[in-house]
Amino acid sequence: MRVKIVCQQPSQDILSHLLSCPDENGKYMSELLIANNILLLLFAGHDTSSVTLTLLIKTLAEHPQVYQNILQAHIEIASSKKEGEFLNWDDIQKMKYSWNVIAEVMIITPPILGAYREAIVDINYEGYHIPKGWKLYWNTGLTSLDPEIFPNPTRLEPSRFEEAGPAPYIDARLSARLNQEIYLEITYSK
Repeated sequence: MRVKIVCQQPSQDILSHLLSCPDENGKYMSELLIANNILLLLFAGHDTSSVTLTLLIKTLAEHPQVYQNILQAHIEIASSKKEGEFLNWDDIQKMKYSWNVIAEVMIITPPILGAYREAIVDINYEGYHIPKGWKLYWNTGLTSLDPEIFPNPTRLEPSRFEEAGPAPYIDARLSARLNQEIYLEITYSK
C-alpha cells in the first residue's frame, strides 16, 4: 500500500515527483504508470543520445570541413585552459558551432522516428475528421524536413542557427521541438 506523500516543489528527482505529485484532479499515478514512465525516460535518454552521437560521427566523416571547424573551435577553447584544467560551463557555452552541427544532424536524421498519440477531443484538420480516441502517429521527419520550417532541410548548414544581429540565439533542437509541441498542443489539447 502506497502512503500519500505531500507534493514538494521542486522534487529532488523524477521518481519522487512521480510518486508525490497528483494531477490537476488530485489523482496520483498508479505504480504501473510510474514504472512505465521511468522505463521510458531510461530508454529515451540512452537511445536518443547514442543515436545522435552515432549520426554526428557519421556526418562529421562525410563533411571533413565541418569536422575541421569544430576541431579548430575546440582547440581554441582548450588552449585557453591551464594544463589539467577541466572545461567549465562558460567553455561549453562557447561551443555554439558544435551545437549548431548537432542540431543540424537532428534535423536531417532525427534520433527518433515519431510517436503515437491519442486524440482527446474530436479534431477537424485540413478537411479530415479525427474522432476522439483515435490513435495518431506523428512523424518527426515530416516536421524536421519541411522546407517551410527549415529551407534546404537535407543540406548540412550549421550557419542556419547562428546569431543574426540582435535576435536571440535559437537552439535548433528547441525550434524543431517547439513546432512539434505547438502542433501537438493544438491537436491534442482539451
